[in-house]
Amino acid sequence: MALGTSRVAGDRSRYESFRYELWKDLTENNWTFDYIGTQFDETSYPLLNNLSFDTDHEGRAGWTSGEILNVITNLLSQTGPPDIVLFSTPGGNDALQNLPYSQALLSVNGIVVALQNSNPNVTKIIEQEAPARSDAMTPELTNYFNQLKQDVLTIATENSTKSSQVIAVDMFTGFTDS
Repeated sequence: MALGTSRVAGDRSRYESFRYELWKDLTENNWTFDYIGTQFDETSYPLLNNLSFDTDHEGRAGWTSGEILNVITNLLSQTGPPDIVLFSTPGGNDALQNLPYSQALLSVNGIVVALQNSNPNVTKIIEQEAPARSDAMTPELTNYFNQLKQDVLTIATENSTKSSQVIAVDMFTGFTDS
């Protein structure tokens, strides 16, 4: 399950999600997998070896971590429990909407816990978030994102178990507007 906000959902006419490129890489390397989610792309993508892109996802452009937390249990009841979750942009829209940092942190942690409650063996790959476009970054947003990068590491460490890893991935180093 690709879970998150606009970077998960994508908007093919304006910017790409990572999902299509990941799908191509996994398919070309003979992985057996199925993207799940209640959302899907209505845009067409090029075929790969006569296969159509699996457009299912759980990306919600503009949503805050609290909005995702409020619906995650219902979404998981519709999709079934995922084995692997790619959790992107946790707390980014909270920052952009100037919501309290402490609430964003609680919501991100709550999402991770809800995923584990759905499947005690789930692997969660959580983004240490890349910044917003450079023209949107203020000193306050930079501080928010920098703190979130560190706290995502804490969430990953504190919620990892022998059967359910939470893996933090650095998506900020080298990230540019392009």
